[in-house]
Parts: sequence; structure tokens; C-alpha cells
Amino acid sequence: MCIKLTKLLTYCLICSALVVTACNKDIPEPETIEEKKIVPVSDPIIYTFQPLPQQTWSLQQFVKNGTLYVECYAPGISFTGQDSKKEKGRILVFIDGEKRGEYQRAAFQVKNMPKGNSDITVKIISDDGQPYGEEKNFKITNP
Repeated sequence: MCIKLTKLLTYCLICSALVVTACNKDIPEPETIEEKKIVPVSDPIIYTFQPLPQQTWSLQQFVKNGTLYVECYAPGISFTGQDSKKEKGRILVFIDGEKRGEYQRAAFQVKNMPKGNSDITVKIISDDGQPYGEEKNFKITNP
């Protein structure tokens, strides 16, 4: 028992010696801060503001059994007019350059798609006919 107590006491002395020697008052000197000179500007700065770019929108589409399924995500636009905080708009769909439909829903179907390859253009416009963002163009294949 005396040997265990001696080992414990030795261990405690070594630990305390490490703590005491590690915690000395060796504080580093602070770096000097250079004084910055303020240079007067002879001409005032003029800020100009550009209008924000038109908002962007996205869509997803696929063709199944001769029907084109489209879903549009357009923040800030309400197609049904139920959300008074958003601008009211509608979607125009063109197939191979010819207007195929006008929709007032974010998700819609275009039935009886022509067989083969087709170029599709989707535009979102406001009630007064102004475009909302850029039109989306894509190609589909109806087997």
C-alpha cells in the first residue's frame, strides 16, 4: 500500500510540475498597428442603379403516349389569379413555330403531339402581354 501511495504522490508531483512550468507569464508582444492615411477624393462617387434582370423561371417536361406533360415553376407569377400578392400570367406553347395553346395553370398537358421530332417553345406572359423572363426552347421526340 505504501508503494501505491508513493507512486500516486510521484505522479501528482510530476503533473503539477508540468502545469506550473507550462503556465508561465510568457505573453507575446502585440504587433504594432500602422497608421493609415486618409486620402481625400476630389470627385464624388456617383452610384447608378440598373434595373433588376427579369426573373427567371424553369420547367420540366416529358412525352408519354403522344401527350406532352409540362410543369412550370415561376416565382412571383400566379396563373390562376388566386394569389393577389403575385402578378397574374399565362403560358403560351408553340410547336414547330405554331401556337398550340394558352394555359392558365402551372402544370398542363398538350395532347395529340405530332409523331417524330418537334421543337417546343414555352413563353410566360403577363396579362398585358409582356414576357416574363426568357422563353424556354426544347426538342422532343414522340415515337
